[in-house]
Amino acid sequence: CHDDRLENRKIAYVFYLKKNFKKSDGGEICLLESKNGVPAKASKKYPPKWNSLIFFEVSKKSFHEVFEVLADKERYAIGGWLH
Repeated sequence: CHDDRLENRKIAYVFYLKKNFKKSDGGEICLLESKNGVPAKASKKYPPKWNSLIFFEVSKKSFHEVFEVLADKERYAIGGWLH
């Protein structure tokens, strides 16, 4: 679990490039709730669905993690930040 608060980042994004990923294959990005500035329970999970774009605000409360890929597949994505 981490946040992306570096170098004045404002928005984080992930664009998924892999077809035929199922929920059971793993690799989801998970956004976490924050309690008193500490990561808490998962609030949303997004599977690596082909041609989808996930973006979120980078803040003191924007904790997230990427789950392990459980299938014998590659998880292709382009990720970055807007400043």
